[in-house]
Amino acid sequence: MGKLEGRVALVPGGASGIGKAQASLCAQEGAIVIVADRDQDGAREVAGEIAASGGTTLGLAMDVTDEDSPRVGTTAMARQAMMTW
Repeated sequence: MGKLEGRVALVPGGASGIGKAQASLCAQEGAIVIVADRDQDGAREVAGEIAASGGTTLGLAMDVTDEDSPRVGTTAMARQAMMTW
């Protein structure tokens, strides 16, 4: 059992660099990982890599520098999670 088993990790900037590494590490430790990034295609690609490795994940577009984006993104994340899991 990983250190994050049964937890959800929201990783902003998860499509590349340190965010991508953090998303992968969280998945390896057993977390459900929400990969959030302005680059929706990149977020989905990283989520696909995590899923291919056996992780539970979701990739979505979110720009935390835009005041409305996290609220809209969080609503979308919750809606997608309910439909997926």
